[in-house]
Amino acid sequence: MFNYQKISRHLLVVVLLVFIFLLDFLGFLTLSSWRRLAINWQAHNYQVILTLTQPVTKLRQFWQLRQKLEDLEYRYREASVQLTELEALREENEALRDLLESSNRALEKNLITRPISSFSKPVLAIGSDSALRPGSLVLGEGNLLGIIENVSQQQARVLLLKNMLNQGVVAKTESGVKGIVKGDGKNIILSEVLSEETLNLRERVLTVGQEGIDPDIFIGRI
Repeated sequence: MFNYQKISRHLLVVVLLVFIFLLDFLGFLTLSSWRRLAINWQAHNYQVILTLTQPVTKLRQFWQLRQKLEDLEYRYREASVQLTELEALREENEALRDLLESSNRALEKNLITRPISSFSKPVLAIGSDSALRPGSLVLGEGNLLGIIENVSQQQARVLLLKNMLNQGVVAKTESGVKGIVKGDGKNIILSEVLSEETLNLRERVLTVGQEGIDPDIFIGRI
């Protein structure tokens, strides 16, 4: 059923609006005059309005600039971390390249030799014939790169620090913070550091000394 009372109210509103429009159009109402007065007042007081709204405008601009600054700071920190990781990887690759491109020579327990395989699984062209044993250190320009993992008669496979997932090297920073150096397959990580200790960026990390590993061998930087 139709709600005649509701329909009547709507029709009344429409009729009133049409009636007001006709009165304004015929000049019986002064709505246009009021609009002109409002426009004139706004034009004369533009500077006052601008002065009153200026603090709000500046506050909005300040908030936008603050958000942009926070975004830039976040991007800078992210880029710094990536740059540090790339620098560490570059140093490791250069040291490993020097190791694998050098001619056959022996340094006490640490052996450096010409390679016979790729960088992904470095193999040294020297084996048990030269009295090489598993656990021997592999150095490149004084940097600890890894240890001998497996030895055959004429070659030996190197386990790089970044691939030491289940074992580690006891290490310390120049300021005396101790931890265990391990790998995750991609990076070399100083783990098991006490929560109250502070690590400093670019600080040198050295071996502490343990069975088969001499102390103060350079590993890398934080």
